Amino acid sequence: GSSADDQVYCLDLASGNVRWTFFAEAPIRLAPTLAGERVLFGSDDGRVYCVHRDSGELLWRASLPQAERHRLPGNGRMISRYPVRTGVLVRGNTAYFSCGLFPKNAGAWHCSVDIRTGSLLDHEPLDASPQGYLEEREGELFAPTGRDPAGALDPSG
Repeated sequence: GSSADDQVYCLDLASGNVRWTFFAEAPIRLAPTLAGERVLFGSDDGRVYCVHRDSGELLWRASLPQAERHRLPGNGRMISRYPVRTGVLVRGNTAYFSCGLFPKNAGAWHCSVDIRTGSLLDHEPLDASPQGYLEEREGELFAPTGRDPAGALDPSG
């Protein structure tokens, strides 16, 4: 993923040549997650994308409804008020991610979607703004925040 040109690159392992690219509408800050034939990643446009591993074809994209409506300037570009600044963690047929920068004012959210369809399954408000890779520890999800990179935030309750 690239925060410079807003796209994900798939490279040929043997040659290093680009096999395909996929453009989002804002920076992609973290590496994608590979789940079978699906590649999942979040973007500062407030969406999680799912593309096919072999072709880069869009299978679905998901976001909170308010992420589509509210934009603000960020590093010289327009981004969602609810950028996805976490990795996407997959457990079975569910993908988890967090979005939002301003938990006290605009809200930050922990979300889950069905990886087969992109349907939003659940979203819960958070008291902090997670940024970094989600992690599963002993069956619980943890997300690092800017002030606690160890992941003290447990969005799964």
